[in-house]
Amino acid sequence: MSDERIYIVTYDISDTRRWRRVFKTMHGFGEWLQFSVFQCRLSRRRNA
Repeated sequence: MSDERIYIVTYDISDTRRWRRVFKTMHGFGEWLQFSVFQCRLSRRRNA
């Protein structure tokens, strides 16, 4: 049994520069689904 959980992360950022920074960070944690939506599979350890 896996200790991972699926999280859907969404955000609404109007500043392009800030949006790019968040996008790059989120890209390292999950799968990009839409413009500002990511699906992340995180274990308890990675989540903390």
